[in-house]
Amino acid sequence: MQISEKSPVFIFPFSLGLDASQMENCLTSVNQFLSQWQSHGAEMRTMAWFEESRFLVVSVDADLTVPSGCSKDKLYHFIKNLENALEISLESPTKFFVKKEGEILALSRAEVKEAWISGRLFSDSQLFPVWIDTYSQFKTNWKSNLGQFASVLKLPSQATEIESNF
Repeated sequence: MQISEKSPVFIFPFSLGLDASQMENCLTSVNQFLSQWQSHGAEMRTMAWFEESRFLVVSVDADLTVPSGCSKDKLYHFIKNLENALEISLESPTKFFVKKEGEILALSRAEVKEAWISGRLFSDSQLFPVWIDTYSQFKTNWKSNLGQFASVLKLPSQATEIESNF
C-alpha cells in the first residue's frame, strides 16, 4: 500500500519490546481487525507494522477514506482488548520514549527534563514521538534527536545548565 503524506497514523507504545512471536500474533489480530474496519460504512485501506519491536503503527490511506471519530474509537477499543487477549501491556501515550544505551525508556516530562539537566540524556538521544498523527510527520520526526524537540519540551540549554552548576 502506498501511504500518502497526509495519511493519519496511530502509534501504540508497548511497555516492553515484543518478541517475534508476540509481534506476529499481534499483527495477525490487528490485520484481521483492519480488514473489516470502516468509517461510516466506507472501506479503508490500512497498513500496520512494528517499529523497534515496541511501537505498533497503524496508518490509513487518506486518499481513499479518513477515519471518523467513531472508527478511531473502535480502533482504540480493539487495541485495548488485544492487550488483554495477548497478555501484553500498553504504555501510557503521555510518556516520552527516549533511547539511551540501546534501551527505550518511557519517561514523564519531568523525568526527561531532569535527565536532560543532569546530563543523562543528550541532544542526540533518540526520541520516538508517539503524538505524531500523519505519515509526513512520521517520516520526518520518528527517531529524531531529542534536541529537535528541546523547545517543545521546554528543556533548558544543556550548556547553560552545566555552566550554572559550576
